[in-house]
Amino acid sequence: MTFTIIFKSTKRNAAYQLCFEPNAIWRKDMDWYLIPTRTVPYYQLGSLKELLIKEKLYQLEEKECMIIVQEEGIGTEEDLDTLKKDLANEGFSYKVATL
Repeated sequence: MTFTIIFKSTKRNAAYQLCFEPNAIWRKDMDWYLIPTRTVPYYQLGSLKELLIKEKLYQLEEKECMIIVQEEGIGTEEDLDTLKKDLANEGFSYKVATL
């Protein structure tokens, strides 16, 4: 699986892809953007915080986002569950759509 997160924002493009190559990597505009950890091949709780800080997403007025799940890729249901927990821990509500 691969996950695209679109944060609700009217000021700029706030879409990021979480893919596994083989470790979790945040991508923006198809470029490698942030690599939370190089030591494990799965998404770790807390890996969202660095992206939120770097992109100043804490400043969004509405903490809402959409997770788009694509079946292609090596991410797992466990990675998706961990991502959901991470978003909730950071105060974001979310909806999930599968393509």
